[in-house]
Amino acid sequence: WLAARWAQAGALAAGGLASAIANWAFVWLWHVPVSTGALYAAAGIDQFGHAVAATVFVVFLSTATNPRFGGAQYAFLSGLALMVPRLVSGGAGGVVKAIGYDGFFLISGALSLAPVLLLPFVTRLRPRA
Repeated sequence: WLAARWAQAGALAAGGLASAIANWAFVWLWHVPVSTGALYAAAGIDQFGHAVAATVFVVFLSTATNPRFGGAQYAFLSGLALMVPRLVSGGAGGVVKAIGYDGFFLISGALSLAPVLLLPFVTRLRPRA
């Protein structure tokens, strides 16, 4: 519904916000008493938030490709988008050790909002004829 009904920039911004909230759920989890319910809540928020972000991103990538070469362009763009987080995640354990679990997820949530600043530029781009 979000990807189909909202303007592309609004849907992408909502996806970025949902992803940030998903990361911040683990900051909350770190500070509440240990309970199964809190773990389920944080995991549910995480899954929902990242699913929203992924869905609107897939729609964006699908509209950013030329229909004649959609498969190749989509594969390239999605692979590129997923490569950077995979390369950075190798050092995540060291970052957690240095700043703590809650600090790591606080920063990763803030970084989820950073791409929202690029939305005015990205949404103006149009494919060539």
